[in-house]
Amino acid sequence: MTTFAQAELEGWDRNAADYDALVLPATCQAFGPILETLDTIKNTKVLEMASGTGHLAQLLTDKGAEVTAIDFAPEMIHSARRRFPAVNFVEADCERTPLENESFDAVIICFGALHFERPDTVFGEACRVLKPGGRFLFTIWLPPEAGGDFLGMILDAYQRTADMSVDIPTGPPMFDLADVSRTGGRLSQVGFENCSAQDFTVKWSAEGVEGVQSIVERGLVRTRMILDLQTPQRRKLVLEELRARPGEHLREGRFEMKNMARLFVARKPGANLAA
Repeated sequence: MTTFAQAELEGWDRNAADYDALVLPATCQAFGPILETLDTIKNTKVLEMASGTGHLAQLLTDKGAEVTAIDFAPEMIHSARRRFPAVNFVEADCERTPLENESFDAVIICFGALHFERPDTVFGEACRVLKPGGRFLFTIWLPPEAGGDFLGMILDAYQRTADMSVDIPTGPPMFDLADVSRTGGRLSQVGFENCSAQDFTVKWSAEGVEGVQSIVERGLVRTRMILDLQTPQRRKLVLEELRARPGEHLREGRFEMKNMARLFVARKPGANLAA
């Protein structure tokens, strides 16, 4: 059977062509909080894990950082290299990076942690490649009950209309990393200290209800795993429900809906000689 990691890889390879149009307008809203938290960027060495189509890596480069960006999806790396040839993009698994110990001042993951089969292994890799005193930052979506309205709308539509017993690859619970106490403990176990978290608002937007359907069908991966295993009749029901949901969030035909997100920050013990 296909593993969770294999399904994620296939999904992001497939979605690479549509990512910038459908998902980037939401995920790029994390760039501001990340940059504000980093503060000092110029002349630092930064690693971005799960770098996707490369926009954050290029922004960090523009700010004066020396950036290495890795992603396991060949189509994502191909797209990023084509757009941003000045950045060092590396096709690699975040669980097993080809990078030297203590070689970066900061490591960043922008909404990628949700898609790791073994996130603690990735966190350990981040700690390994950080210099003493280096910082680790990652963002994660909050669950529906904590302000995850957009994802909550999608998941509720699934619960009402989809066959949720379909045999998808087993992965970590979707919102497991959003828990501050548990995630702080996990980061501590792999070697980090001074873990903190701050929340921020992201607005998802699309051109009408068809745009919302496109996000689900061609922009997301974990929810698409379920959708693709539905019978034709069930799939039709799910998509009809998704088209019916956005009504109150439409303004002159354009859809907008918020979803809260959380930025975690932790530090590797020791003195940061670059600070």
